[in-house]
Amino acid sequence: MTSPRVSLALQIAALFVAGTGVVFGLLAAEWAAFPGPSGEWAALAEPAAFVVGVPTGLVALLLLRLAGRASGRLRRAALAAAAVTLALPLLVSALWHARY
Repeated sequence: MTSPRVSLALQIAALFVAGTGVVFGLLAAEWAAFPGPSGEWAALAEPAAFVVGVPTGLVALLLLRLAGRASGRLRRAALAAAAVTLALPLLVSALWHARY
């Protein structure tokens, strides 16, 4: 059982980690959707999305699991961000394979 302060700190850390994953996943989706004039670096968007998105989503879920149930709204926001973080690499992969 964790104290309320530690639990709140873990939930904030989970939200930060998941938010970072969401931002990187959205950037990878943009790289896959709009590869630029040459397009030679766009092929790195899909593996980069998986290499960054999946671990950050899993770390956020692990932090939420360790946090317990301190703040319901913060927990739901972090859980939603972690779910989006885990879904974005699949979106990037679908964008990449639909385009090429």
